[in-house]
Parts: sequence; C-alpha cells; structure tokens
Amino acid sequence: MSIPFKFILLLTLLLLAGLGVSSSVSFTFTEEAMEESALTTMDQTNHDLLHKIDLFHKKIQSDILMSLEHPAFKRYFDLPETRRGNRFDNENRLVLTTEQLAVKADLDAWAVSMQKRFPIVESCLIDQGGQEHARITFGRIASIEEFSSEEAQNAFFAPAMALPEGRIHIQYPYMSQDANKWVFAYLAPIVLADGSKAGVFHNEIPVSLFQELIRQHDMDKNSRLFLLDPSGVLIADSWRDFSMDRKNTPETSLQHYLPMATSLNASPRFTAILERMRQGSSGADWYEEGGERQHVTFRPLPTFGWSIGHIRPHHALLQGKTSLTNVRLAFALTTLGTLLATILIVWFQVNKIAMPLRGLARSAQKIADGNLDFNMRIQVGDLDEVGILAHSFNRMLLTLSQTTDTKEFTENILRAMVDGLLVLDMDNRIRRVNRAMLELLEEKEENLLNRHLDSLLPDPEFCATMFRDLLANRLFRSQETAFRTRDGRDVAVSISSNLLRHGDTMTGMVILAQDIRIRKNNEEQLHFLANFDVLTRLPNRALLQERLSQTLVRAPWRTTSVGVLHCALDRFKSINDTLGHRSGDELLKETANRLRACVRGGDTVARIGGDEFLVLLMDVARAEDIIHVAKKISHAIAMPLTLSNGQEVFVTASIGISVSPENGSTPDELLKNANIATSHAKVQGKNQFRFFSAEMNRKGAERLAMEADLRRAVERGELEAHYQPRWDLRRDCLAGAEALVRWRRGGGKPVSPADFLPLAEELGLIESFDLWMLENVCRQARQWRDAGYPHIRLSINLSHHLFGRKDLVELIRRALDENGLEPDALELELTEAIVMRDVTHAMSSLLSLREMWIHLAVDDFGTGYSSFSHLRRLPVHILKIDRSFVREITTNKEDAAITHAIITMAHTLNLRTTAEGAEEQAQRDLLTSLGCDELQGYLISRPVPAAEMEEKFLKSTQRTG
Repeated sequence: MSIPFKFILLLTLLLLAGLGVSSSVSFTFTEEAMEESALTTMDQTNHDLLHKIDLFHKKIQSDILMSLEHPAFKRYFDLPETRRGNRFDNENRLVLTTEQLAVKADLDAWAVSMQKRFPIVESCLIDQGGQEHARITFGRIASIEEFSSEEAQNAFFAPAMALPEGRIHIQYPYMSQDANKWVFAYLAPIVLADGSKAGVFHNEIPVSLFQELIRQHDMDKNSRLFLLDPSGVLIADSWRDFSMDRKNTPETSLQHYLPMATSLNASPRFTAILERMRQGSSGADWYEEGGERQHVTFRPLPTFGWSIGHIRPHHALLQGKTSLTNVRLAFALTTLGTLLATILIVWFQVNKIAMPLRGLARSAQKIADGNLDFNMRIQVGDLDEVGILAHSFNRMLLTLSQTTDTKEFTENILRAMVDGLLVLDMDNRIRRVNRAMLELLEEKEENLLNRHLDSLLPDPEFCATMFRDLLANRLFRSQETAFRTRDGRDVAVSISSNLLRHGDTMTGMVILAQDIRIRKNNEEQLHFLANFDVLTRLPNRALLQERLSQTLVRAPWRTTSVGVLHCALDRFKSINDTLGHRSGDELLKETANRLRACVRGGDTVARIGGDEFLVLLMDVARAEDIIHVAKKISHAIAMPLTLSNGQEVFVTASIGISVSPENGSTPDELLKNANIATSHAKVQGKNQFRFFSAEMNRKGAERLAMEADLRRAVERGELEAHYQPRWDLRRDCLAGAEALVRWRRGGGKPVSPADFLPLAEELGLIESFDLWMLENVCRQARQWRDAGYPHIRLSINLSHHLFGRKDLVELIRRALDENGLEPDALELELTEAIVMRDVTHAMSSLLSLREMWIHLAVDDFGTGYSSFSHLRRLPVHILKIDRSFVREITTNKEDAAITHAIITMAHTLNLRTTAEGAEEQAQRDLLTSLGCDELQGYLISRPVPAAEMEEKFLKSTQRTG
C-alpha cells in the first residue's frame, strides 16, 4: 500500500470521527503485542552479543593457528627426540643443552609477540608422550615441567591430539593453578612437515574477557545478560563484577552466583529454563520472582556449547510505550475538534514519514564521513516504503559490520606475516605494503606507497621477466634477487608473486618477499669453510687443487710452466709445544702474510695443514724464476718474529719444488713430488730448497715400502732383541747387558737401527716396540734363570712415549709378575732429554719405579741439559757416560777431564758409572784408573742375539762361577 493512499484513508477516517460518525473509535494495542516486540528486541541483543563473542573467539583461534607456523615450533620439533628431553640438576633446576638454549631463545621471542596479539594467561607445549617442553606465562618462558601419563590422556590432551591440522579444541572453564584465574583451554595439535603429530599447543585464556564483553554492551539498568556453560556454571554476568576463585565459586550450579539465589532456587519454572539453555535450545519464556513476571530470551553459542540469557521484568517491557489508557484518551480528545485533530494528525503523519528519512540521511552521511558506528540502527515500523528502506539500511549496516570485522581480521593477518608483502597496480606502482616489508627495507609506509617497483630492484629486467612468467599463467615462485634500500644497500630476498584478478580482469600483482640474508651469509660461510683455511684465511688444499687443475687444463696451449712449492716449517712442533698453541697460531698467520708478500697477484698461496704451505706459481718462463721465489720465501720466513707476548722466535722452512710438465701433468703428481722434495730437503739439513728428481722418487718409494713393512714388523715376528754386555771393571766380570731392538725385514738381513728407529719414531711405532722389548726381555731373563745361568741385570731403553704413560708402573709390574722376576732383574734407561722434558713428571714416575726396586739409569749423560741440582734430586742409580766423550778420551784432554768430572760427581752422589762406546784397551785402562765402574762397547762385544750371548758370556760366567 502506497504512502499517499494510506494518508488519504487516515484523513478520511479522522474526518468521519470529527463528524461524530464514530466518537468511540479506539485502537486496541494489546500488551501481548508489546511483549512480543520487546522480546524480539531482547533476542536481537542476544544475537549481537553472540556475534561479538564469536568474532573474539575466531581472532584467538586465528592467532593460535598462526603461532603454530612460527619457526620456533618447527626448529624445536626438528630436534631429535633424545635432545628434546629435560634434565634437572641436584637442586631440581632445569639444565638445557646448547640446542635447547638456541630454541628457547626463539620461543622467548615468539612468546613476546604472541602476548601482544591476544591476552594469554599461560601457554605450553606438550609432546605426544605427555612431556611439557615449554611453559609461557605472561609472555615469557617460565618453566619446563613434565605431565603425568594420566594427564596426557585427559580431556585436555586426547581430544586435541585427535583433531586434524588447523582445528582448535576448546575445554570447559577451570581454575588455573598458576595464575589463580578461571580460564578456557584452547588446544591445537602440532603437526610436523611429514604429517605426523608431535604434541599439543595448550593456551589458557581468562574467562574475565567474556565478562568484559558483556559489561561493555549497551544495556539499561533493568536488563540483565548472563553466559551459562553446559554444566550450569555462570561464565559472565552483566549486573555485577564477581571474582571466580576457589573460595567463593562452587563449580556446580548457576544459583550460587546470581544475587536472587533464594527465590531462584524456589522457582521450578526458572530451573526448567536453565535446563533448556544447558541443552542448547533457543527461545523465550518467563518465570515468577517477587510477585512479578520475569521474561527470559536465550540463544546457544555452538562454538563453546554455552548459552546466552537476557532477563527483563514485565514492567520494563512496557516502559517507554504509550499506555493503553493514554492512547484511548488521546483518540477521545480528537472528537473535540475535527480541524484541530486533522491538523495534528496530518502533522504527525508527515513527521512519521520524514523522521526516518532524516535518520537515514544522517546515518548515511556518517558512513560517508567514515564514522562506522554499527549501533545506529533505524527503528523499523510498518513494512511500507519507509519501513522497507529502514529495514534494508539495517541489513546494509549489518553486512558492513561483518565486512569491517573481516577487514580487521585481514589486517591482523598482514601484521602477523613474517614475509614482506607488496600489492601493485597494473602500472607496477605500490598500493599496499605490510609491516614486515617496511622492516625489511627500513622504510616508512608513506615513502613506499606509489613508488614504482623498478625503484626497489637493482636489476630492471627482473620485473619484466616476472610479468612475462605471470602472463603465461605460471606462478612466479622463489626467485632470488635483491631489494635496494634508500641508502644503497642490497637486501637479499626470495620473491614469489601472482596476479590479482577481478573476474577476468587483471587488476595488479601481489608479491611476497622472504628475507634470505641469514641463509646467504650461511652459504658464504660454508663456501669459505669448504675452500679456505680458517686460521690464515688462505685457500685450502681443495681450492688449490681446483685452481691447479684449471691451470693444467690450459697448460698444453702455453709455452710457460707451472711451479709448485711445498713449504714445511722447521722446528714448528717444538715452538708450538714449548710456547703453546696460541703462539703457534700467531706464527702460522705471520708466515701466511710473509708468503703472500713473496708472490705475484696471480699466484696462489695455500695452507694444506699443520705447518705446511703450498705456493702455486703461474706462467713460469725459467727455472731461475722459481729459484728466485724459493730464496725469497726462505729469507722472509727466516726473519725473526716477535710474538704478542714479547717472545722472539726464529723459524726456517724446507722447500720442495716440482715443475710441470717435467715432474707431472696432474695435480696429484705435482703435489706428491713437491712433498717428496721437501722430505729430502729436511733430511739434508733443513732450511733449504730442493727440486724434485727421479732419484728422490725412487728413495721415496723405498721409504714408503719400509714404512709399510715396519708397521707389520711386530705381528710378523721380525723384531729381535740383541744384547750388549756391560763389564764390571772393578771385579773384572760380567755386570749385565743392554737389550737393543733389531729388525730383520722380511726375515732377511737386519736393518740398521739408524734407518728404522727414526722412522718408527716418526710413525708413532716406537711405543709398541718398547712394549715388545719389555715383554721379550723379561721372558728371556726368565728362560736364562730357569737354565741355571747367573742372575744378571738386563737393561732396556724407554722412549718418551712409553715413559709418559700414566700406567707405566703397572705395565712394568705386570711384565715382571707374569715372568716371576724380582724387580732388581730389570734396569730402565732414559736419556737426559726425556728426564728434563718434564722434571716434575719424571720425578714422580722415577720415585714410583725406584720404590719397586727397579734400577734406573740416565743414558747418554753429558749431551743433554741436566744440571747438578736436578741430578742431585733424581732417584737414579747409574750414569751412562756418552760415547762422544769416550771416543777420544785417550787423545783429548778435555774429554778426559769431563769424563773424570762426571765419574767424580756420580760417586759423590753414590751413583755408579758406565762408559759407553769403548773400543780400545787404552780406553779401558784409562777409565779404570779414573774410577769408572762399568764398561760397554765393541771392546767387550758387539750387540749379539740371545743364543750367542748365552754361549759366549753366560756359560763362561757359569763355569767361572
């Protein structure tokens, strides 16, 4: 029905009333109609509040699900399970591994960002075995505990573990033990990249937030809103603030929380309403309280299983409405004057039409001005043209509200994104940017908007390539480039993009940029570690071989040669052991600097390990050029070096040289031959350089063969013990014998000790030789005693390797016990150098051996570093005078004087003396006159095998005895 027609009809009726046709006309407005309208308004209030609660809940859900995508989760659960567990010290304090500390730092940063997004009370990570790995309280990692196995299967844990990825389980309210607050548990499964579930992400949200939502709702003083959970617990109440704590909050029924507890408890009708609410029903009903009817509307909230209730007294429903008596009186008065009534009614009808239109105009203007007040609804009357317009406006307002909520949700997502985002129009100009992109470029939003994408890219072709791929209906995915900042720095990023479309029309492009600077730095670091020496920052062996290979590939087309110089520092180990590794490292770095200064820019200096360096000389025209560089290197390295601690050191270098193609055409051949040449330079006196030759190669091959055979000498039984007698000059009889190791290589002729003993020392075999000698000599001594020969003392030499062992005393005791020998059957010889290497350790070991009654001798005395004060404290029995003094004792007065002084000093200290290397009778006579106790040398006998020792000396001594 149109507005003019209704207006004419109404005016006609009024005229008839004025003429007295119907003086008793009245409009009957029933209370039932008023109640129904009021209940509808109450229900709309319920609907609006439920909408707010649902939006709030969805925001929390979204933040939790986005938190699960945080790298801290993935990094933590990528740890092997054995390294995710918790360990505690004796005081029950948490002990974290290095990996857990790194992950905990990530979790700390995540917790702070999460606290800013939503009001969390507490969060924790629980793995599928029920172990709690991280608890976050008020935005910080508070503790790490362990759930019991029963708790891991309770209503909190099991339902969440059963959910698919991206779903949230909501637990009914309970009292938080740590925060002393009523909370809801929001739980989400933690799903790994392979689809398996690692555990549950558990979050506690305070119930008080929902109380605030209700109290913030615009309500009159007679209305009351409340939230009820399925168990009957009151979640929130708009009439008053109340603290839900353990003291005053039973967890069973609503009646304990409402103010009118007694009357409600006595109202079966209200109890029935609560039961309907707990079952999830919606509708309207009433109950009696204090003699007045109370109207209740209720709706369910499916997400939580809650219900929202709205209570208003009956008198409040009719409040603000025109009473029935006043309406009748108003219409009765109209009969007093037709004209007056007509004017009033016309004025009323005009305003009735105009006022909603003015309200619509004001609301539309507010929306146009950006004032989005979603509570400015227009009251809908009759469904005429104005009513339909007002109803449509309200629907538009509701849709706009939902759109705004969605927009806010989208804004939250953009703010939470880790990767940078750019939205471009079809002209490649920036129209939208998120916070991550602003932080990546260190720019303000106003400085980026409307800029062309090309202004951010160092390579203008990149943008064109990206558009071509997108127009070909392909995603542009994970392409590496760089963004250029305002100050000219390049920020490495990985870009993915796609076109924006509105229907079939392209409207622009969206770009995601991932910051890959850390990955790039890691790749550069890995490349450096793979190709360079960390200490000297020189190329390593791998990079040198690569460059040498590339050089040799081009060699056939060149008329020049390639030179390889292998430089090994002399005495570096001694300096490193004496001054420490820090000083050794400092020496190596300075050597690297000096080597760089000796070569051209196109040449390569590399460190291949320890104290060894390689120099690759490119385009060498003459051998003299290599010699010049080798001399230059030798001179530079030999220059004195003052370390940071003030210590001045001197070091030299032995240099081996190989040249292509004469000494090899492959990198391996050239490097091997240069190394062989270095070995020969060291053997020939060090601090010199040698070119590789075929003879070196032959000797090198022989040495390698000898090394291989020497390593198997013990297991093949090729070692022998030879014995050199020691003669007692005072009694003119056999005093003992020194056992010396001999090697029959392949069962053939013995190899000179001068050839194989240094090699055994270099190869680290000397200790195994010492152990073999110890066991063999003890076994031989047992055999001679069992044969009835006189008891003589057998001596063996100890290397510094065996002497340095902590179980030396136990080894010797076991060897003696296994052969049933007394300790005085054995004598151990040590050189001065071994004793003086570590006097404190030597004193401790020697005292332990002497307490066993084992005889101890200092070998080669006079050539080392012993002082009288040290010798006076050493618990030894014998000094063995070095053969260098005995050799010319009869012709060199100085040697005779030194020998006499040693003998005199030894006797003063109650030590016996043994002269080594005696070959002439005159030497024996002079040593006897000087008071020497024993003699050892070729004059008595060369070292002989055990059988010959037995035949020549033991049997004759037995007969003489």
